[in-house]
Amino acid sequence: MEILHLAEVFEAVPNVVETGFACPQRVLWVVPDEDVLVAIGIQKNLKKPGVYSLQEVMRLLNDGLLQRIEVKLRPYVFQPEEAILRRSLDVRDRAWAVIKPLVREDYIPDIYLPRTRGRLILARAAELELDPKQVYR
Repeated sequence: MEILHLAEVFEAVPNVVETGFACPQRVLWVVPDEDVLVAIGIQKNLKKPGVYSLQEVMRLLNDGLLQRIEVKLRPYVFQPEEAILRRSLDVRDRAWAVIKPLVREDYIPDIYLPRTRGRLILARAAELELDPKQVYR
């Protein structure tokens, strides 16, 4: 089976066995040589990304305990910006301005790894004079 790629989504096969994945997971980063897969749960209240063994996730896929899925995008994704409320765009733009420097290519994988993510977020919060919780959100 082909390894998971960036932006692919997988989930536990319903009613089989507990896999540790309670909700669908979107792949954020994969490093096969280091056996690392970083994914984030697709759920209403977003959590931090998780770091997993790529081999273990692939084993669960091969064993039929996990499955790849297609995720339907929400209808507003296809709307032109002119059709979206200005306040919604402002919220999006303010949030993006806070995190944009943290998601640069040169910060990957550090922004995904718990031991280095905290340091980056603390530095960004200090730079913006924000509480670190505001950067995490």
